[in-house]
Amino acid sequence: MLSKNELITQLRGRRRSVEAEMKRIQEETPIDDTRAATNNGYLMALEIERAFLTGLLAQSEKHRPGDWLSELVADVRKEQQQKP
Repeated sequence: MLSKNELITQLRGRRRSVEAEMKRIQEETPIDDTRAATNNGYLMALEIERAFLTGLLAQSEKHRPGDWLSELVADVRKEQQQKP
């Protein structure tokens, strides 16, 4: 199981990947209108994912007891200990 810090590192890595993909799509010149529309939809999905990841990271980096990430990690550990 991942520790909280490892999970945060993975979230940051995924956010960097999303941002790199957004940059690549934005720099790509569409061949036709269909491709441009597809790129716009894909960019919108990437922007939503980036916003979600940014929100998760903002919450997790507050380092306060009882935050959502600490609770999630504790719940997973509890479930793993209960399994025979």
